[in-house]
Amino acid sequence: SGHPQNGDLCKALLLFEEMKFETEQRVDSLTVVSLLQACSSAGALPVGRLIHCIAIRSFIRPCTIVDTALVDMYAKCGYLEAAQRCFNSISRKDFVSWGTLIAGYGFHGKGDIALEIYSEFLRSGMEPNHVVFLAVLSSCSHNGMVHRGLEIFSSMGRDFGVEPNHEHLACVVDLLCRAKRVEEAFEFYKDKFTKPSIDVLGIILDACRVNGKTEVEDVICRDMMELKPVNAGHYVRLAHSFAAMKRWDDVSESWNQMRSLGLKKLPGWSKIEVNGRATTFFMNHTSHSDETVSVLKLLSKETKQIQYIS
Repeated sequence: SGHPQNGDLCKALLLFEEMKFETEQRVDSLTVVSLLQACSSAGALPVGRLIHCIAIRSFIRPCTIVDTALVDMYAKCGYLEAAQRCFNSISRKDFVSWGTLIAGYGFHGKGDIALEIYSEFLRSGMEPNHVVFLAVLSSCSHNGMVHRGLEIFSSMGRDFGVEPNHEHLACVVDLLCRAKRVEEAFEFYKDKFTKPSIDVLGIILDACRVNGKTEVEDVICRDMMELKPVNAGHYVRLAHSFAAMKRWDDVSESWNQMRSLGLKKLPGWSKIEVNGRATTFFMNHTSHSDETVSVLKLLSKETKQIQYIS
């Protein structure tokens, strides 16, 4: 299970094959769940479907943890119909299985369906816990459902006695920022967060830059610098914000602090899957063959010509 947790799907599958060959034993539920989690993280739908078949052949279904892992894998890979079928097959649905399905629909732009499932959850007689509320709030945030999101957030303590944690509060901040209610998001942050959160400040900072909220942006930049970030992404955000405000000395200072800590900006990347094999391409990377690079350049040129990219 260590390799999937580290995102190394290929090594995990190779070890899985060796295990089957050497022990001649049937796979167990924990191994299947571990592999499915790796497929979820990698978006590896064909491999996930193969693991699903192995689970069926190994007679480890029905099993709530396996079926929930299948729901998660199919949902994160965008195959929502299969996720729904796996969810429907769970005889004893728990908080995690409900939350997984709700989050899956919400992530893929099906906010209305996510809220319908939440209503179905309530009708089942169960009361939402932290897991379910996080899934619902995240769905509202991803789909711009501000009124419903704030309403559900208010219901946590009022109707169900659930105290919002850091993740729930961050979801509300994100919800407000996506709706361009940046000042309200910052006031919510100052009112609800008992300890500074550089990640949440980063969410508000991005929204400030996009929506031209210079005054709030200036305050947040100062707050973030005082927290002394240890993540390269935070310094990149700060540098971009300072650049938007034309504060070039602060831009230089942000990059210098990042370098002094030995931090590096992670390169952009994309992944393509052909015939079940996934290949990852990193920006400005030179490890691929000349033929591959030539094809990519040709595709980029053709795409620009047909105006998919301006």
